[in-house]
Formats: sequence, structure tokens, C-alpha cells
Amino acid sequence: MTESEKDQKIIALEKENKALRERIAELERRMGLNSENSSKPPSSDGLKRKFSLLSQTRADESYLSKTRINSKGKPSVSATKATS
Repeated sequence: MTESEKDQKIIALEKENKALRERIAELERRMGLNSENSSKPPSSDGLKRKFSLLSQTRADESYLSKTRINSKGKPSVSATKATS
């Protein structure tokens, strides 16, 4: 293989590499899309359950309402707490 052929091969491989990197970036971007950040319908999101900040806040409030601070300053869950 001559120097000229090697140079052409390198240029071709660099172009292919660039095209593949762009394709990977696009596919990674698409993987992050769901109904909240695209025009996709909610039914396309799959069956994963989403936790919102509001539901987490409510869960925290529920836990705190059933928790007392003991004499050592540590939380102790009351005996009336329902198990889930």
C-alpha cells in the first residue's frame, strides 16, 4: 500500500468515524425522549412508574406525621404506623 493509498484510507476512516459518532449521539438523544419532553403519546412511555416530586413530598409528609423524635433526638416510628 502506497503512502497516497494510506492517506486516502485514513481520510475515509475519519469520515466514517465522524458519521458513526453523530449517529450514536442521535440515538442516545432519542433514547432520552418520552411523552414529557417530546411529541410522543404517554402510551409510548412504557410501564415504568414515574415518581413526581409531589408524590415524594406526600410520602415524606406521611412518614413524618407517623414519626416522633425520641429523647436522644432520633426518629422513632410510632406503633400505629400501618405496614405496606
